[in-house]
Amino acid sequence: MATKEPKKRGRPPKPKLTEAERKAVALASANGRDAISTVIADFNQTPAPHNRNVTDAHMETVLARVAAGETVKGVCADLGISAALVRQRVYDAPEVYGERLHQARRLNADQSFEEMIEVARDPSLEVGRARLIVEVLEKMAKVNNRATYGDKVQVDQRQIVINYDPEKHGGFI
Repeated sequence: MATKEPKKRGRPPKPKLTEAERKAVALASANGRDAISTVIADFNQTPAPHNRNVTDAHMETVLARVAAGETVKGVCADLGISAALVRQRVYDAPEVYGERLHQARRLNADQSFEEMIEVARDPSLEVGRARLIVEVLEKMAKVNNRATYGDKVQVDQRQIVINYDPEKHGGFI
């Protein structure tokens, strides 16, 4: 009876950008995020998004656009890559991308807070609509930067100490 060998897990090796690709990405980044998204999509022509490799250029685009207020899922949809692969790359290399993604989200929280003030001051919006937008932006700011915008929680720890002497109480409490 033949036994199956276990499947090898892990990521395929990272593809390296050629010099021409690096120059095109640098030129596109100078022209704005839409241009860089187009260039990256042109270099990565695999039809199924879940099969595409997430390159360093993809990660840089994701980080920049998350810091500008977009979601990882929205950026990945624009780039035609899987958000799950981006998150996996963050988890695989937390020292490279993990802290940078946290920093991008903290910047996103600051932007959400500023946008919340602008919405609250906008007289053209209906009160109910403005309140909903402010609540959503406030929640985003709290989640993305708990230290600055999160609720402060104080834990009350009290201990009750009982001096029990079994001889005085006849062995019972």
